[in-house]
Amino acid sequence: MNQNSRILIAGGLTLLALTATVAVFRLRLHVTNTRALFDARLLRSPGESLRKRLEQLNEKLMYCIALFVVGPILFAWATPGFPDQLSTGLLAAVVGLGLVPVMLVAMKYRNYSLGLAGERAVGEELNQLMLEGCRVFHDYLGGSKWNIDHIVIAPSSVYAIETKTRSKRRAPRGKLDQEVIYDGAKLLFPRYSSAREPEQARRNAADLSRELTSATGEPVKVKPILTFPGWYINRRGKSDVTVVNPKEIRRVIISNDPPRLSPQQIQRIAHQIEQKCRDVGF
Repeated sequence: MNQNSRILIAGGLTLLALTATVAVFRLRLHVTNTRALFDARLLRSPGESLRKRLEQLNEKLMYCIALFVVGPILFAWATPGFPDQLSTGLLAAVVGLGLVPVMLVAMKYRNYSLGLAGERAVGEELNQLMLEGCRVFHDYLGGSKWNIDHIVIAPSSVYAIETKTRSKRRAPRGKLDQEVIYDGAKLLFPRYSSAREPEQARRNAADLSRELTSATGEPVKVKPILTFPGWYINRRGKSDVTVVNPKEIRRVIISNDPPRLSPQQIQRIAHQIEQKCRDVGF
């Protein structure tokens, strides 16, 4: 066995040992009776669900990279006659197969990171509304498969806010890179159109309205808001879903009209929402 082979084997074994150590450490955290420093629970921050998904992807990405590195090393070490033509071709196939999960996890990581940045940006804008008497909550878990990015309880109404972060590409000729047109039914981006986002915001508001009505014993109307950080919104049609840039949310929520919700109603609604949002442990 030559020196290069020894180096490759040593590197592969090191990566395997590192992967095994992390796996054992995670298992130990699950099986040991580790108690938190404090019993209190914190409110969910903007993008809390995405943050947890990113933590999980960090571990998956590490395992994928370890497999990508170790797989070819073990293949080259265990294949007789390497590097002949056949074994070199098979090695290239092994490398390609190992690269696929790395790329898939990396793409998902990028999308989650982009979404988290957008929800944090919108969260900063909404938190300013607390200075004007509003109650603000983030990442409300309505069920096992859906959540509402932000909820604002104001004297004017209850608002379910859905944040969508979209990267920008060079627009075709005659269109603006940063403009999205809302015709009241669908969103017209520079390169595609979609009605899925307004429908999701509408559905989330309706689901929240039903939950709060059942929990408080009185009708609670929830208005849907859809927001796109970094985009200019050109509204060309009427809709029950308000589509805005985050900077425009304040003028939608803060009104000089007579309040529709009393302080007592705001408190009752906030209490119901807080029960689900205050679940972050130390």
